[in-house]
Amino acid sequence: MKVIRPIPAAAALLASVAPLTALAHPGPHQSTSGLLHLLTEPDHLALLAGVVALGYWLIRRTQRRAVQRDRLKPSCEASKPRRS
Repeated sequence: MKVIRPIPAAAALLASVAPLTALAHPGPHQSTSGLLHLLTEPDHLALLAGVVALGYWLIRRTQRRAVQRDRLKPSCEASKPRRS
């Protein structure tokens, strides 16, 4: 039986609904422009917060896996014979 991995499945789902979210931007935003617009509109702030949270989660996950890998790896010093 084939096991579906959660991260690729979530990425595929996100890619399939991404065009729908781009259309969910009703009306023009003419009050501000450029970077100020991106940092003051609630819909853009929500997306920015999601991207920051995802980045933080990915960094922490990578760090945890690296620590686990280092714990499982036998140390080079323990495997070397000692000289008298």
